[in-house]
Amino acid sequence: MILTLNNTINQIVSGKENQDDQEEFILIDLQGSIQFNKQNDKSVADLHFVESTPYLTIGHHKLKGEKVILKKPLGVLKKKNVNNEDQETNKETPHIQLDMIYVLKYKYLFKERPEYLNYNNNYL
Repeated sequence: MILTLNNTINQIVSGKENQDDQEEFILIDLQGSIQFNKQNDKSVADLHFVESTPYLTIGHHKLKGEKVILKKPLGVLKKKNVNNEDQETNKETPHIQLDMIYVLKYKYLFKERPEYLNYNNNYL
């Protein structure tokens, strides 16, 4: 599976290996910071899995990560604006509805120093 991260540092990303798979959300935890041009729509990083080991490629750097089980699961929520009609006044009142769409039970932690990539050689 290859996922592409756009203009974020610590984020939840989603992706599918193929069209038949259910969408999966992944929490990515980076130590440090990434500087990028916010006006650029290009991808910031690529997440690759090699034999169940996550590798995050950012520019000319590759980070090796590990899967860590979360002490407390995190819920991924989707916000919806809903208009409900009040039966007494027959007026619509706007409400916000939060739907839980996924429960995260683990994250991928990238805490080691990055390895510099030489694109003249294969790196994965």
